Amino acid sequence: MDPAIELSLEIAKLAVAIVGAIFVAGYWNQQKHRLEQYRYLDEAYNGILQAYFDHPRFGQADLTRRYREAFTDDDYGRYHFFSMRVNTFLESIYDLSEGEIPPVWKHIFRHHAMLHHAWLQDHRDLHESGYVRHVVNLT
Repeated sequence: MDPAIELSLEIAKLAVAIVGAIFVAGYWNQQKHRLEQYRYLDEAYNGILQAYFDHPRFGQADLTRRYREAFTDDDYGRYHFFSMRVNTFLESIYDLSEGEIPPVWKHIFRHHAMLHHAWLQDHRDLHESGYVRHVVNLT
């Protein structure tokens, strides 16, 4: 075979191998990034669940709907920061999914957004406006 043709074939094989390696590396990097995001959200959610365990009243819809009257003194402050924490977690889901809540988080997102809806209505300025609009439109 002509040496120029052989060289061209070897260069083509090398180019295909390089493109394939770039594609595989990109795919695995994307998968790793998605797994890291999921782990981050999962760990944050476990922390929130522990806080609900420590303060079970903060998970009672009849109380959170009227949180201003239901939580007084120190509990009011605790609830304020707890609800801020929950909404920050939900906003992370919203941001990471670019406003399209993934099915695996959709029911969790909706449950907690509705549970702390009254607080968010009163503290819209503490969260990104796109997130607030999304939660307000859930009702």
